[in-house]
Amino acid sequence: MNVEEFWNAAFLAALSRLPAKQAKKEADVALDLCVGHWQEHYHHWAPQYKTRWQEQRVANVPALLSDDAAPRKAAPKKAERKKGA
Repeated sequence: MNVEEFWNAAFLAALSRLPAKQAKKEADVALDLCVGHWQEHYHHWAPQYKTRWQEQRVANVPALLSDDAAPRKAAPKKAERKKGA
């Protein structure tokens, strides 16, 4: 839901019990309260799941931290070794 959709929903809810002028003010107050709530809790959000190592997508595997753990190049084939020698 975006800001416009939220404000419209709040306005229509207030309009069912208040005159239009007061409903606009109440929708503004509701929007301010909602925005303030989410701004206060912006850093308190965290996903409610944990992905096990073997279940994560290959593209999301974090980079290795040390050079020792880097993949090693395959040894050259015999034909390639003879050319260089």
